[in-house]
Amino acid sequence: FPFTEEPLADIFGSPSSATPLKIFQFPTPPDDLYTVKITGEGTYNLNTYLYNQEGQVQTASFKGLASAGQIDFLSLLVDENPQAITSQISIDSIINDLDSAYKLRLITKKGIYLSLRNQLLATKRFLEQEKIGSAKRLLLAVEKQIKKYTPKFIKPLASEVLLSDLKTLRESL
Repeated sequence: FPFTEEPLADIFGSPSSATPLKIFQFPTPPDDLYTVKITGEGTYNLNTYLYNQEGQVQTASFKGLASAGQIDFLSLLVDENPQAITSQISIDSIINDLDSAYKLRLITKKGIYLSLRNQLLATKRFLEQEKIGSAKRLLLAVEKQIKKYTPKFIKPLASEVLLSDLKTLRESL
């Protein structure tokens, strides 16, 4: 069930600069796996606080980009030792995130956006041809370019999301 937790009030009447926190509490799923579907447009941050039987908490966080018509899927395994959030990353989801970052003006130069997009499309072709080594090298080159253009032409939030996704995909190949 969802609810909003309001920031603590100052007993002396000073205004609070904190923002309300939207909270969702769900029972443990029967198969120990949550799949979170994220839709909408903009940036998002999913934080989890998982408690075991002894009351110990494990936290995890995931940042992402969403645009209209795009769905991000996140998975969370909940068992005796809760795991971190994992995103269902693919070359297509990375291309969608790049497109979202450009639409949200988190990438400010069209030439940089197009160059990165073309390299990701080339990576997709390498993957389709099962040229894994070439795909990994190109993903690494894209990562280096994103780092080079951050923060001047790529906002840090977009950079963080893209770099995390690229690394996850590269390491999974």
